[in-house]
Amino acid sequence: MNLKTLLLAASLIGSFALTACQSAQTPVKQPTVQPDDSAEKPLGTEPVLNAEGVPLHCEMMVGGLCYLDTEAACAAATCPIDRCVILETYPGQVSCQPETELPADERPAQSPQ
Repeated sequence: MNLKTLLLAASLIGSFALTACQSAQTPVKQPTVQPDDSAEKPLGTEPVLNAEGVPLHCEMMVGGLCYLDTEAACAAATCPIDRCVILETYPGQVSCQPETELPADERPAQSPQ
């Protein structure tokens, strides 16, 4: 063999040896952090419909999602619990009642200072 062939063979063997010794590096995906919206708005579940199209196990519905708990349904509707009314339908629908002002004659009397 001539000198060029020997040098080429040596460099190829050396590069294969280095590649074999290196650990395989696969990029590690960093977990993506999702904002925690659960404190702001509870998650409902997709309705499961029976043959007639009626949702099963769906006590209340808000925005097309089912809720079993009144507080969760009111929170999903962004309605304060003291003004939240569940309508008597199946599934129940959330109605957020407006704040009401007391008439002047029913307001607590202001004490003179």
